[in-house]
Amino acid sequence: PCAWAEISDDRLRVRLITSLEVLLSRTYHFQFLRSHDRLEDSRCLNVVRSLLNVVPLLRPTPVLDPHLLVSVAENYNCWHEVLRHLEMQLSVLRGTSRAGALVAAIRRCYRKLGEDDMWKSWARESCEEARSKRALSMDAYCMVSDAASEYEELMELAEASDSKRQPTSFEMDMWEERWILLQKEL
Repeated sequence: PCAWAEISDDRLRVRLITSLEVLLSRTYHFQFLRSHDRLEDSRCLNVVRSLLNVVPLLRPTPVLDPHLLVSVAENYNCWHEVLRHLEMQLSVLRGTSRAGALVAAIRRCYRKLGEDDMWKSWARESCEEARSKRALSMDAYCMVSDAASEYEELMELAEASDSKRQPTSFEMDMWEERWILLQKEL
């Protein structure tokens, strides 16, 4: 953090961010995690996790590619570090064109972690339809029958709609997926 703060040229910081992304995307970190000589407890050396713990301490915080971060989380088991970084990035970039990709990356991380309720709350961020948000709320509060009915109505409305304003593909996929899961639960 001290060295980062001493850099006064933003162009140099951007070049360093690109180098950091290249470093994180290299596969040679993986060989140490697959080693048979490693410790089987939390003291196991994970270079990528250590690096990701330092990045949010840098001021200004570098903005890393969300797809790279999700890939790093999947390959190096550093979900919480990546989520911390993604949520910090979103707090700065909310309202910009990059916010949608960040929310999608956060949703993917929570989905991979099996955190359904957190996934639903972040899915609400991506919904444009008010009824989608309502259905997700009912779903989160275990109102299974009501939520399933709402998802079904939303799918029927989208199918019958001739209007130019169509729901996003994320919302349509979510309605179908959640409806199927809720039907199984019922």
